[in-house]
Amino acid sequence: MAKRPRATQDSKPEGEPKFLKNDKEYKMLNDLQNKGTLYDKISAIIRKIEITYRPDKFCDFNSIGILLDMAKKKSRHHSEAAVDGLKELFIEKLRKPRKPVENEESEKENGKGKQKKKEEGKGKDVVQEKIIEKYREFVEILKQSSTVEHYHKHMIRTMSELVIMKEELRDRLIEEIINKLGDPNNAIPTCVVLECNNIVRRRRFLLVPVLKAISHFVFRKNQSANAKFYSIVLINSIKLKPGEQEAVKIIIQTLLKLFTTLVKEARQQGSKAIALLLKTLNKTFPLHSAKGAVYQDFFKAEIDELYSLTHHQENINIQIESLRFVFQMELTQGAISDRYYRALYEHILPHPRLRSINYKSLTLLFNTIMMSLKEDFNLTRVKAFLKRLMQCCLIADSPFILGTLLLVYEVMKIHPGTYTMVQEAIVQDEEEKYEDAPDSDAEEEKVEEEEKAEEENNEKPSLSGYDPIKREPKYSGAEYANFFELKQLTKNLHPTISKWAQKILNNEPIEYEGDPLLDFSLINFLDRFAYRNPKTSIISKLQGKKVRMSLVEETVNSKNFKLKGENEVREEEKFFHKYFNMKKDEPEEEEEDMDEDMIGENDSDVMDFGDLDMGGEGDFGEEEIEDASKGRKKMKRSVFADADEYNER
Repeated sequence: MAKRPRATQDSKPEGEPKFLKNDKEYKMLNDLQNKGTLYDKISAIIRKIEITYRPDKFCDFNSIGILLDMAKKKSRHHSEAAVDGLKELFIEKLRKPRKPVENEESEKENGKGKQKKKEEGKGKDVVQEKIIEKYREFVEILKQSSTVEHYHKHMIRTMSELVIMKEELRDRLIEEIINKLGDPNNAIPTCVVLECNNIVRRRRFLLVPVLKAISHFVFRKNQSANAKFYSIVLINSIKLKPGEQEAVKIIIQTLLKLFTTLVKEARQQGSKAIALLLKTLNKTFPLHSAKGAVYQDFFKAEIDELYSLTHHQENINIQIESLRFVFQMELTQGAISDRYYRALYEHILPHPRLRSINYKSLTLLFNTIMMSLKEDFNLTRVKAFLKRLMQCCLIADSPFILGTLLLVYEVMKIHPGTYTMVQEAIVQDEEEKYEDAPDSDAEEEKVEEEEKAEEENNEKPSLSGYDPIKREPKYSGAEYANFFELKQLTKNLHPTISKWAQKILNNEPIEYEGDPLLDFSLINFLDRFAYRNPKTSIISKLQGKKVRMSLVEETVNSKNFKLKGENEVREEEKFFHKYFNMKKDEPEEEEEDMDEDMIGENDSDVMDFGDLDMGGEGDFGEEEIEDASKGRKKMKRSVFADADEYNER
């Protein structure tokens, strides 16, 4: 006689429900679980649990245990598949039953119903408690870190999905996700930042628990500098609203407490986190409605540290952000100190470092100067700032000059008294006198004596006159200065610079809606010169953002550009407008020796450089011609955009 096969745990689990003994689907699922592939087994187990689950009576905990054992395996393939199955099971299949809304009148009428509900509730509680135990075991499996980056990220995404979809163990899961910010592999904290933003976006009420978990994490002992940096990145990436005062308060308190430790690190090794921390403070500070004693006490204690950061040699972003924070703190007190204006005045000296600042830092500096001069009612000090900016224009590039001219024009509208510097420059230019060279030796001696007397007078401390190297702008004598630099800028080769400078001299308005620091940059000019067409897909995404003009406007060789009038064309593009309108009327010349394969569809718009000697004898092959457009990369705004700019020295 043949022996009967022993019932295995998979084929006949303990506690098998009697109501499914003769069910064909259940038997088929048992066979599939024993003989199928990995994904067939997992699907069969999940289906078995689903069809046997009765919230008030029964749940196949043996099958859940099989999935948990598979999730613990060292084989990442088996473990990842089991984790996905368990996630689907706990989120969708084993949902906690909702309590029905009870009517008070029906409760009174039916007095016996209370005892029955209590007896039935005991069974429900036992089943739900066991499900929570299995769910807790599943969370413990997800907590385990792995050296495999892909698997580690998958665990973080799974925990994030559980936080969003389930109420049980939410705080514990959030804490475990935040703990991953301390991972030495930068890809893991990056994944945490993205997933936390996803949690806050889909479940806004979880914003405060997430911020509390970050605050608890960042102040642990022996926390690495990298963990602190990514904690600030995460805080900075979260977009706050004015009504979320509790979240704003947690962020402010966390950053102010973290400031002291980060300053010590910045002294020792230079910290990129301090600049990002100050940026986050500057962004969050205006949203807080109660700017009370907490900030004032911090400001009094750390005022010297903040001013020392304004002279940080390694990172100019730290200097500017610390100045902006000091400005906001002093503005809440009702008066801005001379010390602040003196520190800001030192940042616009005409030295080479000012010319090498990148776009974002330069925009930040101009915005800080504009905010500060709006709140300054000392006319002499305002004139000193404008005079020093105009001095920088004599050695600066076109974007800086045009940005300065626009800033000077806006400040003159706020402080009309500064326009006397322009008027004095005009009068000085008209009264300029020229003397002939001396004819005799006696006259030469007189001239030498006059020069010596003038030098002696210059050595004595003068009570009047502009001192360009004075540290204190209020006592620089700027009331005696004038904008002679404007006369020089009217002769600049850049047509827009000369036009704007002339408009300021004539007291005419400057109307410009774009960003001169972007629109007059070299890359913008090269885009226009290369006749690069803007992509319609990009234009819709860039609406409302500051971008250079070449990304959104039509090329200079387009039909619409040719049909524009001269008054509608920008000053620096009038050459293109004139050139293409003249070329349109010229007859096209036929060239017999040109290879037909090298002729493109838009060759009528290409300038003729045939008369130039290129110094080469051979022809270029088609294989050597590369399409530069294929090498262009699509740029996307990410939550790390603010962090990347502080990664530079």
